[in-house]
Amino acid sequence: RAYIPDAHYVYLPHPELTAIAPPAVQPRTTRELKIVVLGGLTPAKGLRVLEACALDARQRGLPLYFRVIGHRGGRPVKQEPEAPLSFSGVYEDEQLPLLIDRERPDAIFFPAQWPETYSYTLSAALRTGLPIFAPRLGAFSERLADYPQACLLAWDTPAAAWNDQFMALLRGEQPQPTLGAAHDA
Repeated sequence: RAYIPDAHYVYLPHPELTAIAPPAVQPRTTRELKIVVLGGLTPAKGLRVLEACALDARQRGLPLYFRVIGHRGGRPVKQEPEAPLSFSGVYEDEQLPLLIDRERPDAIFFPAQWPETYSYTLSAALRTGLPIFAPRLGAFSERLADYPQACLLAWDTPAAAWNDQFMALLRGEQPQPTLGAAHDA
């Protein structure tokens, strides 16, 4: 508007392809929560945050397991056997729904440190009906605003606080987003 003040602007959101009625949160019968992260991970996409969550889970003896359906970009990270974290590797986009189904995750985590403008992997996550944990940044805030099983925290939430939210889910409780840091976008 600063450059073209007389232009007519129309907001056209991306409609979701499939609306899912998410299942109600039930008490867990398993002893470990499997959390998947979708896509290639770099520091901007949350590689360091994910590694910190895995290391915190190991240090505190939390029954959390992190699986990346995708690959790691950037620096090496601690993973199995040093931390409860593993990577599946590169995949083709059309394989993603099958790969998610094969993993049988309990939740999906987007540890991004930079705002997404849309996130195609978020579309795949929404179609699962699973709980989704993400930062209050960009597309995550907008697209998960009405998703009943979304837990949105500040982008700079410490790993221990993310893990506390995952543990709430494991106990059969509804994760409760915290107020987070002052750097929310």
